[in-house]
Amino acid sequence: MKLQDFQFYVDRMIVDRGYDYYSSGLVKPMDSKGAAYRFQVKGSDEYEVIITLNPEGEILSSCCECPYDYGPVCKHETAAYFELMEQMHESDDEPDVSAGFQEPLSVVEVLEGLRKDQLVSILVELAEEDAILESRLLMTYSEDAGKADMQKWIHSIVNKYTGRAGYIEYHDTNEFVSELGECLVRIEDDADGIGALDQAFVLLEEAISAFQYADDSGGDIGCLVEDTLATMEVVADDAVRFKPASRQEVFDKLLSRSEHPMFEGWNEYQIAMLKVCADVANNPEQIESVRRKVISMIDETSTDYYRQYRNEQLTRLMFTMIEKDGSEIEVDKFIRNHLQYPSFREQLIQKYLAKKQFDEVIQLAADGEQADKYLPGLVKKWKRFRYSAYKSLTMETEQFSLAKELFLDGDFAFYQDLKELAADPEQLYIELKQDVQNGSGWKSIGLFQSLIKEENDLAEMLTFVQMNPGYVEEYADKLIGPYEDEIRKIYKNSIEHAASRASNRNGYQSICQMIRRYGKLVGKKDKQTIVDELRKGYRRKPAFLDELSKL
Repeated sequence: MKLQDFQFYVDRMIVDRGYDYYSSGLVKPMDSKGAAYRFQVKGSDEYEVIITLNPEGEILSSCCECPYDYGPVCKHETAAYFELMEQMHESDDEPDVSAGFQEPLSVVEVLEGLRKDQLVSILVELAEEDAILESRLLMTYSEDAGKADMQKWIHSIVNKYTGRAGYIEYHDTNEFVSELGECLVRIEDDADGIGALDQAFVLLEEAISAFQYADDSGGDIGCLVEDTLATMEVVADDAVRFKPASRQEVFDKLLSRSEHPMFEGWNEYQIAMLKVCADVANNPEQIESVRRKVISMIDETSTDYYRQYRNEQLTRLMFTMIEKDGSEIEVDKFIRNHLQYPSFREQLIQKYLAKKQFDEVIQLAADGEQADKYLPGLVKKWKRFRYSAYKSLTMETEQFSLAKELFLDGDFAFYQDLKELAADPEQLYIELKQDVQNGSGWKSIGLFQSLIKEENDLAEMLTFVQMNPGYVEEYADKLIGPYEDEIRKIYKNSIEHAASRASNRNGYQSICQMIRRYGKLVGKKDKQTIVDELRKGYRRKPAFLDELSKL
């Protein structure tokens, strides 16, 4: 396509967004070499765009560093197209790819030559056309800017990105969050703690709402919510540190906001807000207010795993308050009263391990295994603690039995301990190998492979590959010496089997990669033999023949 006509070939939305970048002065010409032009485009990050033209002004190629992969041309490239057209129009009205272009004056050089009233006039005109710029100017430079101004700024950013569709696609979410992040920077710089807190509440509410109208597959919105909550914690801490008299006002705001409907379905964020309340609380009445709120949220009758997890987080919040102001006896009692939650059980186990009270560790771990018997991950954790205690107490019989249990459950790391504890390591290997062969599923296969590799059992490796030819490439280097004929045959059959199943160019390319590896192993002659056989067998698959011709 010709540079002058590119708008007819590129998606309308991409053209519009690229023009916004260009008209906002976000495209900077860098240099040119012959027919290649380089630009820097500032978006959520700075991206380099390179455009190559032929003498007739046709775009031979263009590329951008950004991750956009939903079409052949991104908005940064279209922005650079507009800039390149402007440069060429200013030079000759005709593209002269051999001449390149002169570096234009910088914006700084132009603005430094203007009077104050001219600068003000320019900013006012731009602000009237750009609601986001207007809000940013007010929030950044007005001493009286507050919650309403922050709301206006945030809503102008939301409107920019949601547009008519009312939804923000994945590839725009990062830039959307980056612009909202500028609001967060303004909040962090606000010297008025109470006012900054109000502004942070506005941003937090919008950020949580954004989960409903934006694709957060990349986790950007979640990060913004967490950053806003962290900023609120800093703002609240600064407010009460530098203005102690405002502590009650700050606490009341936080506690009141913790009950906001925006937290419906987002309990982890509500708990984070209550944690900020707990950090600010410094008298019995405030602490009791937080405690009552936390207790009201705990549902001890529920058997739902997610609710149990939420209960644990709320209980830990209560624990932080007791830990801060309670006695050692109160802290210890609280932990023991809440051993139904894994984090408290683990905390007590770690305490006993530090004190070398290993009998208590064994009992707590065994009780945990029983309490959490339907949760395999937790059961394994408690078994490991129990094993550690057995090892410290030199209880070798119990240690060996539990190490074997953990090994057969998929943890190969215990194999070395088992070998050290075994009276006959060779017999142990035979028994364990038989045990895992009798098992089923990926866990048993993985253990078996780890065992035969650890002991370099080549005969067993060959048998495994014969039964599972898909693993031939994994073992070929080790087996090609002692079992050359067998490995050649299995490898060749695997290639032929893969070829019979392939139906597209990606599949053909994968087979050719496999053939290259086969050739390195057995030599060029055998490699060429299988290539010739495949050419004969797949004469009606031109794409496959094309890939084979590259070998």
